[in-house]
Amino acid sequence: MKHIFSILCITILFTACTFTTKTTENKMDDSTSNKPLIQLSSLSDTKDHICGMTLSEGHIADTLHYNGQVYGFCSSACKEEFSENPEASLKK
Repeated sequence: MKHIFSILCITILFTACTFTTKTTENKMDDSTSNKPLIQLSSLSDTKDHICGMTLSEGHIADTLHYNGQVYGFCSSACKEEFSENPEASLKK
């Protein structure tokens, strides 16, 4: 009887863990699919002025408005560095 009870408990635990994992994965997929993409055409330039990376559609992590222009960045770290001294970054 103890053996059957142990198998039953393990089965329930395994099933619960599998269900939780699938639910979490689905939520992650839903949140990324609803996230608006930044359009390349909305940027003033296709270059990340910090690291020099050429930006492409779907690979723009963040943007910043400066002097009436919209600049795109590959990461929030590049955006932060740009915002500390935009004029020097634009001269690169």
